[in-house]
Amino acid sequence: MRKKIMIAACALSMIAVSCTNDNETTPTPDSTGTKFLTSISDSTMVTNVYSAIAYHPDMSFKSYTDYPEGSKTGKALVTTLQYTNSKPVAILTGVRTDGTDATVLYELQSNAAGQVVKVIPKKELQSNMKYDSLFYDTKGYVTAIHHYGENGIDNTAWLTGIEKFTWENKNLVKVEEEFWQLGVKSAQYYVTTYTYDDKINPHKTVPQIACLYSQMETGPYLNGKLPYYAYASQNNPLVIASVFYAFEPGTGITGTTTKQASTYTYTEDGYPATCHYELAHMEGATPQIIKQKYSYSIK
Repeated sequence: MRKKIMIAACALSMIAVSCTNDNETTPTPDSTGTKFLTSISDSTMVTNVYSAIAYHPDMSFKSYTDYPEGSKTGKALVTTLQYTNSKPVAILTGVRTDGTDATVLYELQSNAAGQVVKVIPKKELQSNMKYDSLFYDTKGYVTAIHHYGENGIDNTAWLTGIEKFTWENKNLVKVEEEFWQLGVKSAQYYVTTYTYDDKINPHKTVPQIACLYSQMETGPYLNGKLPYYAYASQNNPLVIASVFYAFEPGTGITGTTTKQASTYTYTEDGYPATCHYELAHMEGATPQIIKQKYSYSIK
């Protein structure tokens, strides 16, 4: 659990974009004047994590290397978002920065616009997850992910969950997560809300699909996937609050809250320089304190 929390504390943990042969290309960003995140150092009272990001000459992502032991001398963990003809086709992970030992975590299927519409796990990340279907609005923001427990065409009878996304002013402001079984929606569900500052999100060059699937296997808690969702937003998250509701006979709907609250210092041009955030797994609990420092390069 300690490792998962620390991985979630990294802004882009285990995310990268690269090419693996001459037939594969990555999208070229419109990056003139953009400041690019190059490293994140992350620390608590007991653990340090160092992460390094490298780019291609055109400033599309080349690799993201995570060093859980806190320095480049520690064991590296590299995850790659692989493209073919400018469309994402797989998410891979390995320990070599050149990607030669990578194994496929997810197979990705895209539509004609290059949006990922199917995600198929290739490893047993979640026992009840066989594939996902993704849906988008006209601006390209994901609006829903349907999780299925069997392969094949979308079928309500095989639904295991639905995530619904609400966006405002280019920021993700709410995620509603429903649980399903045999075509019936459960009384248990999560509602996660996000509030933001008005500064520049340094993770804005990370593809949306990488933010959504960087830590899907760790579950729906704040030390899992939910902070990564905010990295697809325009601004930086200040408070992420996740409430779990369960219907209990005789008591009605009850909820428990997990909260992540962040404060930042900024550079003169509006990028975060440091982040101090506190993670509390329930109201009144002693929060865990994590500190981050960001480094950048400018094209």
